[in-house]
Amino acid sequence: MIHLSIRILVISNKRHENRIAIKLIWINTFMLFSKVENLTVKMGFLFGWIHLLFPISAQATSAPSLSFRWVPSTIYSGDLTYRTWSSTNATQCIGDNGSSVGTSGSSAMRPQTQSKSVTMTCTGPGGTVSKTASLTVLPKPPAPTLSFKWVPATIYAGELTHREWTSTDASGCIGDNGSSVGTSGSSVHQPQTESKTVTMTCSGPGGTVSKTASLTVLPKPPAPTLSFKWVPATIYAGELTHREWTSTDASECIGDNGSSVGTSGSSVHQPQTESKTVTMTCTGPGGTVSKTITLMVLPMETAELRSPKANSTISNSGLCFSWEVAAGATHYTVQVSSDAAFNEHSQRWAAQDWRSTQICWSNAFLPNENASHLSELETGKTYYWRIKSMNNPTGQDTSTTFTEAWRFTVGDSSAQPRTIKFIHTDLLGNPAAETSQ
Repeated sequence: MIHLSIRILVISNKRHENRIAIKLIWINTFMLFSKVENLTVKMGFLFGWIHLLFPISAQATSAPSLSFRWVPSTIYSGDLTYRTWSSTNATQCIGDNGSSVGTSGSSAMRPQTQSKSVTMTCTGPGGTVSKTASLTVLPKPPAPTLSFKWVPATIYAGELTHREWTSTDASGCIGDNGSSVGTSGSSVHQPQTESKTVTMTCSGPGGTVSKTASLTVLPKPPAPTLSFKWVPATIYAGELTHREWTSTDASECIGDNGSSVGTSGSSVHQPQTESKTVTMTCTGPGGTVSKTITLMVLPMETAELRSPKANSTISNSGLCFSWEVAAGATHYTVQVSSDAAFNEHSQRWAAQDWRSTQICWSNAFLPNENASHLSELETGKTYYWRIKSMNNPTGQDTSTTFTEAWRFTVGDSSAQPRTIKFIHTDLLGNPAAETSQ
């Protein structure tokens, strides 16, 4: 019988999982080798027993893992993207160009034209792993456009203006205060004091565009003034008058008919019948002013007969007719007839366009071509005379009705002469001087 003592020592390497780890073991055994002559067989038999008594444990290593992607994975041509990766249980990673890129990392890229797919492979004690990442590159969209302006761009302090903008190919716009204002729009402003410059920025897939708009705010100008009047402001029907106006700090004046009449001027009028009230409005940078004026149109007066008096007897020699001045009249029509009704077929004489307040007849004197020679009046016969006031400053007659007719009788030319009052007038019927005869 043989007593065998065996000592087995195996060093454990914790860095590598595929190495066998066994504790220091003392084995004491007794083996009986009877009739065993071969030492190799004896030793094999011995270690077989050791393996049965103390089995050796081996731990397998883990396979590597890999995460590989584009961030973002869809871009527009020329935009920035990142290729990122991370791995476990790997000792080396190889990029798509065949070079080592480390077991984790990130790289920036800016592809200009086309989509792509790339593969990365990582290797470790536990094996090899590969991953493919795809990047989609879209055609670059058009750059955004922006129109940005003040309307109007120059104002007076306190006036209203609008900030207007429109854009194309933009997904959002930012105003000067940093807030979103939409891709088109308009806003109302009323600056009181100072000019300003503002900027708007619009962005879209194709890029960013900015525009600056300047507003000029001028000091508020003085309010306009207006002088508006009739000259004269009271007339008789048919007389002329003028409408006169002047303004300051006005850019336009509008008359009562709604049309522009200039900021100063004068117009002639000849109302025939009635008074009127008109308004003019002038506007300037400083505001608006209106004035209303009234024209008084008086009816033309009917002339008052003076001589020969009603139911009087007069001389056929040096016969004169006279009347009082009629307000508003520029001339008169005098009629003499043998018929109280002044019929056309009766014996009638007329003096048209007579511009004085007296008309006389004698054997040697005719007042004008429209008068008849009154020496034809018959002694002892009864006649009638009347007069009407007329106005003709612009060539178109206006007139009153005829006065009531006065009757007179023609007496002997040797009758006692009478005193006749002459009144000379100007063309507007205003007395200028008086003489007696």
